[in-house]
Amino acid sequence: MDLKGFISSYIFPGSHYQRPRTGGPDEPKVLFFSDIDDTFVPWKRYGQVADVDKLGRTKETLNEYAGQTINGLCSARGLSQIQDLAPFFKGIPLQFIGTNGGQQVYINSKNQPAEQWLTGLKVHDSDRNWDNEVSRRSGGFNTQLVTRATHGVLKEFGFQPCAVPLPPPHHEREAFVAPIPGGKRGDVAVVALTKDQTTLMFRADFKDVNKPLTPAHKDFARKLARQLEERLAKQGVRLTAKQFVDQKCHQIYLIEPNNISKESLVSYLVRRYPSVQAVITAGDNTNDTMLLPDSFLGVPNHRIVSGDRPEVAQAMQGHENVERVPFGELSPGLKTHLNELLSPDQTNDV
Repeated sequence: MDLKGFISSYIFPGSHYQRPRTGGPDEPKVLFFSDIDDTFVPWKRYGQVADVDKLGRTKETLNEYAGQTINGLCSARGLSQIQDLAPFFKGIPLQFIGTNGGQQVYINSKNQPAEQWLTGLKVHDSDRNWDNEVSRRSGGFNTQLVTRATHGVLKEFGFQPCAVPLPPPHHEREAFVAPIPGGKRGDVAVVALTKDQTTLMFRADFKDVNKPLTPAHKDFARKLARQLEERLAKQGVRLTAKQFVDQKCHQIYLIEPNNISKESLVSYLVRRYPSVQAVITAGDNTNDTMLLPDSFLGVPNHRIVSGDRPEVAQAMQGHENVERVPFGELSPGLKTHLNELLSPDQTNDV
C-alpha cells in the first residue's frame, strides 16, 4: 500500500483559524485518540491473545490522569467487533469509540464503566450530529446502503454464500465464494463481510487462511471494489473503496465516504469538546490519518507512533511532537506528552 491514503487528508472549513477555547479550570484539557489493533491493544495472536502487560501499563497511565483527559479509541472495525474486545477495555476511563475508520462515533455521555457501556451499545446509538455530518458531506452515505450495494455487486460477480464458516477469528463473518476469472481450474476467491463494518476482506481459500493471493485474485478484488464504487456513485454517494491492508494471504478494502476519516473525526471531537487545548493521537498504520496534521482547528497534535513500520516513519519525518514506542507500548509516549501538557507551568498558561 502506498502513502496516498495516508497523506491525503481533509480538514474542516476554518481549521486553520484558531478559535478561542472555552471551559473551566477543572475541565479536561487533553483529547487522547488512539487506534486499537497493535496500538492500544498489542496482539500476540490477532484478535485472540493480547500482551496484557503492555496494555496494563497504558491503563495505569490513563487512570493516573483520569479527569484531565478525554479518552477514546477508533478502528476500522465495526461496532460488534469492537464490542468483542470490551474485556480489554475494563478499568479504562473511556469517553468515546469511533468505528469504521471514523465513519461513526459513540459517546459515553453518562460516564459509565467502559466495559458496561460498550456491551450495551446498539448500532443506532451513534452520535447523530456526526452521522448527519458524514451523510451531508458524502451524498447520503450509511452502512446499510453500503451493505445492500455490496451484496448486489457480489451477486453480479458470481459470488455464492460459503457452505462452511471461515476459521477463527473470522468465523462470524458472512463469507462468499466465486471462481476466479482467468485463474487456474479450481481457483476461487473468498470475500468476507461483517454486518456492521464497511470493509471487504479478500482471501484465496475459505479453509486455508494462509493460502497466498495470486495476481488474478488481486485483479479480481480491485475490479469488484471499483464496481461497488460505481454502483454507489450512480446513487449520488461519494466514496472510495480504499485498500488499506495488502498482505500475502489477504487484502482488505475500506469503503469510506469522501472527506471522512479518523482525521476528520478528530476535528469534529475538538469542536465537540471546547475545553480541549491539546490532542494526543496514537497509531501504527498508514490508515491512521490522524497522525499527520500538526494541529486540529488550531489545537496542537502530539503524536505517538506505535511500532516501526517504515512507511509510517517516513510520513512522520520532519514533524514535531512525535514519540516512537514499541508496538502497543503506549505508556512511555503518553507520560512524555501528558507530563509536558499537564505540568503546572503549562496548565497556568492555558
